[in-house]
Amino acid sequence: MNYILINPDEMRHNVLGCYGNEAAVTPHIDQLAHEGTLFENCFVQNSVCTPSRISFLTGLYPHNRGHRTLWHTLGPDEPNLFRTLKENGYAIHIWGKNDAFSPEALALCATTINKHHDMSNYSYHSKRRNPLGELGDNSFLYENEPTTIKENKDYGFIKEAINFLKSKPENPFCVYLALDNPHPPYKVNDDFIDTIDMDKIPELIPYMKDGTPDFHGLIRDYRGLDQLDNAYLKEIMKVYLGMTTMVDWMVGQLLHAVEAYGYDQNTTIIFFSDHGDYAGDYGLVEKWPSGFEDALLHIPFIVKAPGYKKGNVMKAPIETFDMVATILELSNIDPHYSHFSKSLVPQLEGVEGDLDRTVFAEGGYDESEPHCFEGYGVGQDIRLDEDMDNIYYPKVLQQQEVRESVCRSVMARNLNYKLVRRSSGKHAFYDLHNDPQELHNVYGVEAYWQQQYALENKLMDWYLTTSDTVPYERQIRHFDPAVSMALNKADNSF
Repeated sequence: MNYILINPDEMRHNVLGCYGNEAAVTPHIDQLAHEGTLFENCFVQNSVCTPSRISFLTGLYPHNRGHRTLWHTLGPDEPNLFRTLKENGYAIHIWGKNDAFSPEALALCATTINKHHDMSNYSYHSKRRNPLGELGDNSFLYENEPTTIKENKDYGFIKEAINFLKSKPENPFCVYLALDNPHPPYKVNDDFIDTIDMDKIPELIPYMKDGTPDFHGLIRDYRGLDQLDNAYLKEIMKVYLGMTTMVDWMVGQLLHAVEAYGYDQNTTIIFFSDHGDYAGDYGLVEKWPSGFEDALLHIPFIVKAPGYKKGNVMKAPIETFDMVATILELSNIDPHYSHFSKSLVPQLEGVEGDLDRTVFAEGGYDESEPHCFEGYGVGQDIRLDEDMDNIYYPKVLQQQEVRESVCRSVMARNLNYKLVRRSSGKHAFYDLHNDPQELHNVYGVEAYWQQQYALENKLMDWYLTTSDTVPYERQIRHFDPAVSMALNKADNSF
């Protein structure tokens, strides 16, 4: 079995037609869902790129190895899906962005990285629609690219993957396409400007001072979003949907090649994202490291596997890192390391999953770990004294000035309720049946004590059972005579 993993960045689930958005123009992804299995309720384990990617590549939660920041990537000592596949004879070809592996780990996990893809061929011309200092300047809404989609960097990645298939590679292989779109800035290429009908876009989720997390108001204040009207925010959503349509077009090119070159009968295709985006909902843009709204955590997850059921829709909650156990089972590989991923192969066969399953996410930083906050000023980080014009400057400034707004946080969620515990500020509990937009925090309300207590117990049990992983390899308990002899011989102190 071969694998093609299509991983657009920052795409939430409800921007696709197959997930019920009538404004979405995504015929190719919708067709992929029709030919495979669509998981209605897939959730990431962290709302930020690097921690989420590390989680879905390892089958581990962020707390297992401390992967909660943008800057702490997988090391050479850490087992993961790609390394396991490579050690079992797979060629691992990566096209796109990284946000997962340290340089030392890449050599162990990849066969090629962006091969034949010349990054210098792609230039970006767009700039903020509203110049710095004007209303909307930090909203991430940019002028559209005066180029066609075939000049988009993501299409370059897709094209190289198509060329790879055309070369008739030896099996088995795993192609990982880590695309940039629809990650902000919000902008589309010139030939995709008018793809979305504004009148079909659902009403945005409003900002409410009471009931939503404290950081909502702070983000709006630091970015000047509180001065923007609903029409401006809806324009952001329109462009975000347009960027999703661009991804769909590129996916269509790839799916055509899979069939044209004869790989549709021996290649599993998985389409999923690393997290979502506010895109105007709650009066916000982009994402937040301790944000657990469904807009950030609920992602598309679609699997088309040869020989398995078509037109399959699964309602049971899953976690993105379930991809690890699923691929390993389809490949008949024992990973030889501990993880918490659950195989979705039964669901691919049409068997509904656990409808009572609770899924988890975690994120944020603690005052005692200043090196975790954005704006720490090391390496590629944004510097508060130099990068004031950077579009991320307001985010970094908020994290440095109001650190409790990005405090350590954790979420437990099932189909009916969501619990959020924070190390600072307000805890939250939402009745998702009556309040799907998460606008009314009922934490501590007597009518919900029983349900809240049940999820808090789930959270405690989860930490208890996932607090660590024990290596498979056993070490020697006694002193190694050779080591002892060498040390004693080298010491001349007595």
